[in-house]
Amino acid sequence: MANQDGTNIVIKTATNQLSGLVTQGLDMAADEIDITTKDDSSVKKFLPGEFGGTFSVEGKEKDTNSFGFAYLLGLMQARAAVACIYGGTTANDVIYTFSAFVTSVSQTGPKNAERGWSAAFRISTAVVEASV
Repeated sequence: MANQDGTNIVIKTATNQLSGLVTQGLDMAADEIDITTKDDSSVKKFLPGEFGGTFSVEGKEKDTNSFGFAYLLGLMQARAAVACIYGGTTANDVIYTFSAFVTSVSQTGPKNAERGWSAAFRISTAVVEASV
């Protein structure tokens, strides 16, 4: 597999590809279960716990942008998880599929610049790795 340029990462929610993307990130983390007891000689012991993840996106709002801030705000207000695809677009690129719901959306309006937006998602199912 070739190195994947962040420019070539696509994010789809339901069947709509988010547009105007500038940056994106996928974060996975596992809980740690502390099982240390008094007889463990001052050495901490842990077991792996549940895991989950989030992903975030930032974009620029363009006049032709139909899947930016307003679209993401609508998803958040619907309070429903949507099917997501996060990954490359070229043959053999890795993609990740999962369901997630929007946890936050914001919009910025800097002077003399395009409006921007950002959103965060909480992954609510297993993350499945596949390829394009």
